[in-house]
Amino acid sequence: MVSLLLEAGASQDAVDSFGWTAKEIATFRGHIATAGLFETSSPSIRLQDSDVRKLMPVDYTIARLDTGQKAILATLGFSTGSWLTLEIHAPGSTKEAHRVHLPILADESDEQLMFPIPENDDAHLVFRIFRRDTESCQEEVLLGSGIAVLESGISHLGLNRQSLVREHVVVVLDRRSMQPMGTILFSYVIAKPFPGLSTSKDKGGPKTPAPILVGHRGLGQNTASQDYLQIGENTIQSFLSAWSVLHVQITRDLEAVIYHDFCLSEYGTDLPIHDMTLDQYLVAGSRQSPRGPAVSILEGPNGEVKNDHSRRRARSLDLRDDVSLAQLHDRMKHTVDFRSKGFKPNARGECIQDSFTTLEEILIKLPGHIGFNIEIKYPRLHEAADAGLPPIAIELNTFIDTALTKIQRFGGTRPIILSSFTPEVCMLLALKQQAYPVMFITNAGKLPMTDLNKMAASVQVAVRFARRWKLAGLVFACEPMLLCPRLVQVVQAAGLKCGSYGLPNNEPKNAKLQAKAGVDLLFADRVGLIAKALEDVKK
Repeated sequence: MVSLLLEAGASQDAVDSFGWTAKEIATFRGHIATAGLFETSSPSIRLQDSDVRKLMPVDYTIARLDTGQKAILATLGFSTGSWLTLEIHAPGSTKEAHRVHLPILADESDEQLMFPIPENDDAHLVFRIFRRDTESCQEEVLLGSGIAVLESGISHLGLNRQSLVREHVVVVLDRRSMQPMGTILFSYVIAKPFPGLSTSKDKGGPKTPAPILVGHRGLGQNTASQDYLQIGENTIQSFLSAWSVLHVQITRDLEAVIYHDFCLSEYGTDLPIHDMTLDQYLVAGSRQSPRGPAVSILEGPNGEVKNDHSRRRARSLDLRDDVSLAQLHDRMKHTVDFRSKGFKPNARGECIQDSFTTLEEILIKLPGHIGFNIEIKYPRLHEAADAGLPPIAIELNTFIDTALTKIQRFGGTRPIILSSFTPEVCMLLALKQQAYPVMFITNAGKLPMTDLNKMAASVQVAVRFARRWKLAGLVFACEPMLLCPRLVQVVQAAGLKCGSYGLPNNEPKNAKLQAKAGVDLLFADRVGLIAKALEDVKK
């Protein structure tokens, strides 16, 4: 329909009563393909903050976890049926039961219900369906009920493990016949308290003028087609910049390590990080180290290679005669990650790589003025499927608490932001601590839509989610901000910081466009190149 309207000569510059163009509305609501049909960019006129705020949902009051409490965070999906009332309650919770009229005709998947309960209680949710009495028109008659026991199956998957499948079905039994009368689909996560980092401290956000340039995976991710010299991602050398993204994962023995991919393929197998010990992880990483006998790049008079074992870092520059490293690369070619990308990031030979590192080592060894965006890299269901992993991971609270413990012990006064692509991680971080700001990273409708979670569907839903959980801000795929730069104002008018990431951010013109729009954080791989471009904007 949009194509037909444009072909018929419909105006692309017309605005609604709030000053929004059709392109901006399409981008805001996650219709990126539709937004791409328009040729015009956002108007240069600034949106009025009062008009922007009218489009925002009302603020929610998020309860914090008190001492001795945990919380059930439940989310409903769709439901159909006659005009009835569904009541949801958690036994032992101080919060009143949540009531909703049926049928639920709107998508409720971004509306989380929170039920605080005593920490030592078993987590249950009780669902009851009522019908208004046709005679009195006041009293409600109980038709049926069902109960979901939420923590009973966790131990079956092994110590500190849980399923990534969060959708569950509870059967509602008829009150009289005890026969099934229907089912309810819902998802849930249980938030447990973290002992520490409970108060707000002045050490979380950047203190320099916007935009803050943040190095993706350190000084930038490694790609197969890069035509510039690059230090290996997620290494200590790579993190020596003003701000960097640290991708934190947890090993089987509960150690926080820095690694981007969900599988470590240096062994030639698709071995998940959460299925290996810290020692196994470090041994695999030591093969990337430049220590040991190295091959000199110098050649003899007849073209032969001269071995010079005194040049300890020569392996960073030359791979000839390095049989063991060639074998390592050959083994990695058979892994899922290599087959999908055609190469393996952070591998010696592709970049100047060093051994792998841990979160503790990074926090201790790097100067305290270097800021970190610590991304809690917890797998979502579609990411596990793409990596060829079973839908099982470390229990979510254990995963987050392991990372927070390291930050609490070694973070000091270092500026730190916590972030994640996983909505449940952001929710739990917001409940567990207030010492560091939390930012939700989202594709915001960027194509292709591999992430089917509604929170990743649009700028609109992401803003609603961030406000719902009192997050500090959002980091979007940069495409919506490039299509409609005025959306930066919308995010900021909601009281949120606005950041962007993605390969287009490595183009100076795109960085300048977003800087002029007022973006707060810019994540890029070409740190030196983009830093120079941003300096030109500041001048």
